[in-house]
Amino acid sequence: MSGESGNTPRQPRETSKGLPVVEAETVTALWQNYTTREDWGDHLEEVKQRLLDENPELVTFVESQVSKFPDELHTAMFEIVVGAVAVLESQAEANKLSSQFSPDQ
Repeated sequence: MSGESGNTPRQPRETSKGLPVVEAETVTALWQNYTTREDWGDHLEEVKQRLLDENPELVTFVESQVSKFPDELHTAMFEIVVGAVAVLESQAEANKLSSQFSPDQ
């Protein structure tokens, strides 16, 4: 038994299409970190820059979708998208770290 209690089935680490399943612990850790130690806005800027550098086709797609809405919504929409990517990245990192220390994963 790997630290699980009762007969609760283990949640998958990825969706059926391969995206990390975000765990409450990851979101809690993010909020704790970015409200006490680091600035969430700075982190989003880093994620945005990484997206621009490493995933330009995704950026182009997001821009094409956001451009369909009024200009005054663009900043908020980009922040939501980049924030969601930041959470997914954090979960992917947590999954990778967990799998390094758990042989049954």
